[in-house]
Amino acid sequence: MFGSDRVNYKAQSSSKPISLEVPPDLTQLARDTRYLVPGEEVSASSLGGATQSKDSTIAPMKMSDVRIERQGPDRWLIVSRSSQAIWPTLKSFWEENGFSIAEQNEQTGFIETDWTDNKTKLPDDFISRTLKSVMSNLISNGIKEKYITRVESLGPKEVQITIAQRAMEEVATNSTLQSSTASTWHARPADTEQESKYLRLLMVKLGAPEASANAAVSADSKSTAVASKAVVNANDKSISIAYQEGFDTAWRRVGVALDRAGFTVEDRDRKLGIYYVRFVERNTKAEANFLVRWFTNTPTPEGPQRFRLKIVDVQGKSSEIQILNASGEEDHSSAGNKIAQLLAEDLK
Repeated sequence: MFGSDRVNYKAQSSSKPISLEVPPDLTQLARDTRYLVPGEEVSASSLGGATQSKDSTIAPMKMSDVRIERQGPDRWLIVSRSSQAIWPTLKSFWEENGFSIAEQNEQTGFIETDWTDNKTKLPDDFISRTLKSVMSNLISNGIKEKYITRVESLGPKEVQITIAQRAMEEVATNSTLQSSTASTWHARPADTEQESKYLRLLMVKLGAPEASANAAVSADSKSTAVASKAVVNANDKSISIAYQEGFDTAWRRVGVALDRAGFTVEDRDRKLGIYYVRFVERNTKAEANFLVRWFTNTPTPEGPQRFRLKIVDVQGKSSEIQILNASGEEDHSSAGNKIAQLLAEDLK
């Protein structure tokens, strides 16, 4: 359709080019065989294999330092490298996949991307593919997503990497002040398939063979699935969650649940089992536009509140997640109860 100064030599040729086929026995021909000792007849491929066997261990493509672990629908990576060595790779990974980094903190092992349109839910017909290639910025399916990556040191040269998705969906609402239909953004459940997709891509980025990464992520998890349940226990003095998993699982799952729900994790201490979080209680009433907020008595959201989530191991078989206030004391506020309900919903 568009003019080009480049010359297509294959198309300009009047005769079909002759393909040069290499005999099967010359695929691994050695560069220099002048110093080989004469003897019995030897094929070129066997000579090439003999010379390459010495160098086969120079750059092995193995998954020795990258492995994936799973429990039910959740997956995470264990990498035998230090957090300092892996940090630049994580930053370039998200940038190469079309995301811009909104926040990062190497000290706490935290990378959060900006919101971007999720193009995976768009139709896959010819017209949609053409429009996506030409006008990608003008096409949206009403779903935005961002990803939070957590890196936690398990030892001097071993880290755990989790990827959590946050998603928002545009929902149409009827405005009382105008005839047209307005819209607002609502939280959408996290897509675990998308989380697994980026874990697979990260494995490849870290050096794992693509075929091995695909097999590891898509492996059936029914054999390792555990029926984990979380129950909220609330009274006039305290709020806690009884979780039927040990400390290690509870620590990881709580961290992912906080990222998915949009909490701000200011700090964490695995030895004490404490997450230091900041919670902003939002309005339950949808706000369509500025005029609706101006002419209605919608209360403004409360400011950020700080809490501590303390995970206590119970005989190595289960855990108790305590909701504490900023001072580390028992909390029984409405905000603390909402936090417990949100966590319990994700932990189930």
